[in-house]
Amino acid sequence: MSDQVKFSKMFTNDRIEVEVTNLSPLRVGTGENREIDEPDLPTFRYGKKVAIPGSSLKGIFRSSLNKIYGRDFEELFGSTGNENNFASPLLFTDFVSKEDVPVHERTHIKIDLSTGGVSNLFTVEYVPPGITFTGEIISRNLPLLYLLSKLNDVISLLNDRVVRVGGFKSRGYGEVSFSIKSIYHYQVSPEIEFYSPFSKSKCKYIIRDKVLEITENIGGNEKQQKVNLKSLRKKGILNIAEISEEAIKLLG
Repeated sequence: MSDQVKFSKMFTNDRIEVEVTNLSPLRVGTGENREIDEPDLPTFRYGKKVAIPGSSLKGIFRSSLNKIYGRDFEELFGSTGNENNFASPLLFTDFVSKEDVPVHERTHIKIDLSTGGVSNLFTVEYVPPGITFTGEIISRNLPLLYLLSKLNDVISLLNDRVVRVGGFKSRGYGEVSFSIKSIYHYQVSPEIEFYSPFSKSKCKYIIRDKVLEITENIGGNEKQQKVNLKSLRKKGILNIAEISEEAIKLLG
């Protein structure tokens, strides 16, 4: 099925707001630096704020799910290299620190295994522990319960420090806490039913009395969930439902 069929019409859109806090030094860089008096390996920045590229986080989720289930989740991350190519319906924004972060540098050495001596001395810029980053995960025409279940598979590994973020993991870098802070669910009418070609699932969402009723059937396995809404408003044709904090815990 082509991209045009998958993306030409919007049924639902979900915006998941996330916070990530690093518990150990974090090294997410921009490659090798060639400027004088600058770290050999600078961090990725937005001005004075540091950032984790959305592409890096998306890659972590994709590779982790592949290792857990032994398959590539094309329905979440897209497909290339075959006649049924399609783009990913999932977007990870860059995660930017809430505060300005000054440059922190640490010197590392590289050991020459043949001699046991130091073969190279280099400096890296890193993010000190305790910095909080904010960003979003945005999906289109994906089953919400299914999406959250897969995200939570990886979030639990991140929070248990089994999976880490960035480089220098073997040196103790990259431990983080990862938490979903809010979920905004958008749909084009109060009651909508559609087939999601990404996950090959039948989906039905009904908004009434500040409750979102979800029914998803994936491969004959049907899931139903009623979640309370923190707020509900309408903008144009869109019904915008903010899922309550209690419901987010229930979905997790």
